[in-house]
Amino acid sequence: MMLYSYLLCIFVCMLIGFSSVSNAQEIYQFFNPASKFCLQGLTTTISDVDAVLCGGSTANQKWRYTINGQFINVASNLCLDFNGQNVVSVTCSRSNPNQFWNIITSPSYPDIFQIVSRSTGKCAQVYNDGKLHGYMQPCGAFDDLNFRYQMYRKYQSTYLSPVFNRNTIPLTQGAFIIGDGRALSPGFTLTINDYSLVLTFTGQFVFVSPAGTTLWTSDGVTPQYSSVPYGVFGNDGNLCSYRPGYPSYCTYSQGLGGMYLNILPPGSYNRPWGIVIQNAAGKMVWGRFGTSTSMPGFYSLIPGNFLDSQSTTNNQIEPGQFITNGRDYLTITTTGDIQFWVQNPNYPGQLKWTKLNNNGTGRVEGPYILTIQSDGNFCSKNKRGDLIWCGAEKSIDYSRYLYVPPNDGWDVNWGFITHDGISNMAAWGQFNVPTPSFTNYLKQGNTWTSSLSNAIIVANTNTYSLLTTVQFFISDGKAVTLVPDYSSYREYTKSVGWNSVGQFVFTVTNPSTGCVNTYSTEIPRGFIDAQPNYLVSIPGMPEFVMLNSNGQLIWSGLRDGFTHSLSNTC
Repeated sequence: MMLYSYLLCIFVCMLIGFSSVSNAQEIYQFFNPASKFCLQGLTTTISDVDAVLCGGSTANQKWRYTINGQFINVASNLCLDFNGQNVVSVTCSRSNPNQFWNIITSPSYPDIFQIVSRSTGKCAQVYNDGKLHGYMQPCGAFDDLNFRYQMYRKYQSTYLSPVFNRNTIPLTQGAFIIGDGRALSPGFTLTINDYSLVLTFTGQFVFVSPAGTTLWTSDGVTPQYSSVPYGVFGNDGNLCSYRPGYPSYCTYSQGLGGMYLNILPPGSYNRPWGIVIQNAAGKMVWGRFGTSTSMPGFYSLIPGNFLDSQSTTNNQIEPGQFITNGRDYLTITTTGDIQFWVQNPNYPGQLKWTKLNNNGTGRVEGPYILTIQSDGNFCSKNKRGDLIWCGAEKSIDYSRYLYVPPNDGWDVNWGFITHDGISNMAAWGQFNVPTPSFTNYLKQGNTWTSSLSNAIIVANTNTYSLLTTVQFFISDGKAVTLVPDYSSYREYTKSVGWNSVGQFVFTVTNPSTGCVNTYSTEIPRGFIDAQPNYLVSIPGMPEFVMLNSNGQLIWSGLRDGFTHSLSNTC
């Protein structure tokens, strides 16, 4: 009977064109990418094998494959079996034909396999009948997505401490690949500390937390199961997922020098999580990160996103080079123009800001560099030292880094700053002036009235703590509103210029405590007298700033502070 069952399995495998893999004594942790769960046995004598959240250190999810074809649970020493249709773990017995399995793979889909019973030729799959568990079903073809719940991958998660190296991003053991153009089949997974980047059967890359929460997902076409997707991380540094004949998603990181797709250990650079494409020097050329809830995270210095005035190797960029937050790029062109792009400046980026090569006396001849000087000023010049343009009219001795801060995903929200790296105080900044359709700005009106239509600033809900002298916490993603003071006995008029006696006055309400405070801005300092001015909550930066009509920073809550004028109900 055993011989007949084994020959039956071989026959089935030949029919569907797959091969049987026998890796005796190898440890398997069965991860189903479609459900994003792992098969787990219990320690009782007979129990169902459930599908649960994966844990790299969970021994009940690990099965040792014996030379005879049995899977023995590492924690319980029970064997993988089935009772009727339910997959179970029971006492091991070499006379029980239901305990013998083959691992079946397909050359066309190297990232996944099936678990096939030698006695019946059926597959163990993840099944939901009120609870998720293992269930025996007829095996299907690898290219038929109706059978995606019987496709598995070996789950492998190492546990590493966060990294903070400012010179080069270390490659994460077991959680990076090189861009060599090989096909990535559905189920392709990179995992570190139980955070997983998965290419799903819908053709999307998703990043999943240990709790099973989707933290990031690639955009692109509407997810569907009509055709088998695949992915490619090309030698041009571009990561794409495809359906037959066309791409459904790409990072558009081609031509930026990317060589490695790397998953960072959680907490690295004070960000909850991070996915980067980096070049051979270990600098980021594309990236996505979790939103920080701490000061170091908001201003984290990641190789590739900053220049350092105190460095001799990272204080300037030349044409073809850039600094980036993973989405936006600050560059200098071969003609000496400074440019800031949202998305890849090669394609399909959007040019958002430029400073032309003209210092008032004509074009300066190249070759060119963009640098942050030892005095903290941010300038473009040629290599002979002939100046084209500087951000500030004088030195900024409390500024060390030129930096592209994190973005919130909206193309209209972008900017770059210089800061000191100690208190992370923004010294100089260039931002996009928000449009009225976005609720993170407050434009100075001629006279503030009782109307709130143009007088509410809503703090970015991704900014959990505004790190200024006005401290409060946004809990559970609820927005805290900052409303101008509408006292009936006085009015506040529009500022004539940055050095005007006109001031922003507003109340701060903390909904968690009911505390209400009234504050006004100090008279802001600035570099260019341009009106009107805008008070904004900058995405990716935990503070309020004031911009002039050119988008330049002229006041910062952290740098310039507030005047506390009144407090009540506190």
